Amino acid sequence: ELQRANVSGKVLLSVLISPKGHVSVIEVKEADDERLVRYAKRFAEKCVFEPPMHNNQPVTASYQFPINFH
Repeated sequence: ELQRANVSGKVLLSVLISPKGHVSVIEVKEADDERLVRYAKRFAEKCVFEPPMHNNQPVTASYQFPINFH
């Protein structure tokens, strides 16, 4: 729907990455178009990253996650 309407922009999310690499959205920091927020959150929460490490141990870490829609 949004692609057909040529909606594009950036959404910046504040997320936590768990010791297993899973993403939880904490806050929407910026959104060029509010209609993109739901899709950005859904995308982010499906991502899995390498676990953040501290002293060779997996930890929870915060991250600013920019998502661009073209």
